Amino acid sequence: MKPERAGRSGGFWGVEFAVGDAHEKLEKALRVRFPGYIWSRCQAHFQRNVLGRVLPPIATTR
Repeated sequence: MKPERAGRSGGFWGVEFAVGDAHEKLEKALRVRFPGYIWSRCQAHFQRNVLGRVLPPIATTR
């Protein structure tokens, strides 16, 4: 469901907290539709991004 249509279709209301990856357009759409909500970065995606920058790539054999 698209965030801009969520309220009219009865899907979402009273959103206070959202969790997601670092998707700028999603964050912007949520800020417009649900002013004052709290955004939290998904810890699984955050850890994957951090480890991808600090650990050397692991060669896979498939």
